[in-house]
Amino acid sequence: MIKRWPGNSLLGSRAGAQIIGLFVALVIFIVLLFANFTYLNTQSTYDKQYIGHAGELRVLSQRIAKNATEAAAGKTAAFKLLADARNDFERRWGFLKEGDSATGLPAAPAAMREQMRLVQRDWDELRQNADAILASEQTVLSLHQVAATLAETVPQLQVEYDKVVDTLLRGAAPASQVAVAQRQSLLAERILGAVNTVLSGDESAAQAAESFGRDANRFGQVLGGMLDGNALIRVTQVQDPEARARLREIAELFQFVSGSVDEILETSPELFQVRASASNIFNQSQTLLEEASRLASGFENLANGRSAGTVGGYILGLLALASIILIALVMVRETKRQLRQTAEKS
Repeated sequence: MIKRWPGNSLLGSRAGAQIIGLFVALVIFIVLLFANFTYLNTQSTYDKQYIGHAGELRVLSQRIAKNATEAAAGKTAAFKLLADARNDFERRWGFLKEGDSATGLPAAPAAMREQMRLVQRDWDELRQNADAILASEQTVLSLHQVAATLAETVPQLQVEYDKVVDTLLRGAAPASQVAVAQRQSLLAERILGAVNTVLSGDESAAQAAESFGRDANRFGQVLGGMLDGNALIRVTQVQDPEARARLREIAELFQFVSGSVDEILETSPELFQVRASASNIFNQSQTLLEEASRLASGFENLANGRSAGTVGGYILGLLALASIILIALVMVRETKRQLRQTAEKS
């Protein structure tokens, strides 16, 4: 019969205390390992969102520039695309600044504060110009529609005046009347060129708008003089019935041109501002692209910098494994010792 001496109990022995200590250490290592894993997994999810949003900011900065240029050129669809790109940029930027409650994403870490400030500075300027373009949508589209109609009407005026010239030549009209009719055709061409220059929005656009107004008024005065005579501008009345009939057709066509003068002169300054805003956006978008790229790189560096946490996880795993091995060794050693003692006492 095997006898059990006091003090040989596993839990009451020195080995028992070691095992308990190792079990406590094992539990601590496992808890820390789990906490480390949870933290790294959570941060990895956040890092992916940060990098994804920052990467989209780069794409959106270029999309805004492209749509702004097309909107300033009078493309209707570009205004909606510009608004969508602006809103998407603002939404993603808000996620980086304030977090996203839907995904649990917190605001960007404090380590990114300086780079965030630079992006915010560029974005404020670009958004202001984008807002100015969107606010002028109706003006821009209306002016381009007027210009498109003029582009159709003015060539018709030229064709009709060419016919008037032919008619006057056949009817042996005074050379002065023929010359006036020829100049009208050239003036119509200059009117159309001025409108196109206004729409281009370049440095000569303001001067072209004034030229358009003067040329259109001059065209109307001469046209009226050819129909009714005007001694002040030295234009005599055309007598040929066929030529007069064509002049009346020209007068009907010219009504739209005449009615467009005030609209173009009044809205052209706003169009110039839209063109300037589009140009500013194009320049600012390059800087914003660079800053957003640096921001994305910063988030990537933060993610890569978490390697210490990964190494810590490996160390905790090894410590937990070592604890298990030590517990097993202690238990085996204690079992052998007890068996040896039992064999000696039996």
